[in-house]
Amino acid sequence: MISFEYMVTIPSLDTVIYMQDGSGDQLLAEDYEQGYDSYVDYEIRSGKNKGDGGLYMYKSADIVSDDWRDAIPEAIKFALDLDTCPKYTLTEVE
Repeated sequence: MISFEYMVTIPSLDTVIYMQDGSGDQLLAEDYEQGYDSYVDYEIRSGKNKGDGGLYMYKSADIVSDDWRDAIPEAIKFALDLDTCPKYTLTEVE
């Protein structure tokens, strides 16, 4: 089992998603060719998509800061197939 860095709680959807900064080892050469150089690794632990998990790939140049957590709202939208990001709380997993 993966040791995730953060728990994302979305009360309005009764959903919990665990997320971490991707190490880069799951990106393919074609991902880099398309400009993707980073990703958020996620696993949905509760809610209608419980058990789903995957990678939200992004281009680090698209993130204003050097902090991968700035990609979390887009990762939430991607993971849950939403148009807008709902309000959420972020808790560090110890």
